[in-house]
Amino acid sequence: MTTKTPATWSDRLVRWYPALLLLVLGGLTLWLDQKVQPPPVPRDGSTRHDPDFVVENFSAMRMNIDGSQRYRCAARR
Repeated sequence: MTTKTPATWSDRLVRWYPALLLLVLGGLTLWLDQKVQPPPVPRDGSTRHDPDFVVENFSAMRMNIDGSQRYRCAARR
């Protein structure tokens, strides 16, 4: 007949050591990721990319080397 000896704290710690190590490393990874992220960009409109100007009713042509029209681009706005 075999009798189980009660598990001591050191036995339990040895069994749970890999899981605890992964938990601590995961927590440190999340903490470090938050620390190295750049600060958020302010949403006050200072970083918008609006056009400097708008051209209306334009036409542009590209010519071949012999002077004939190669293609034409036209638009109202």
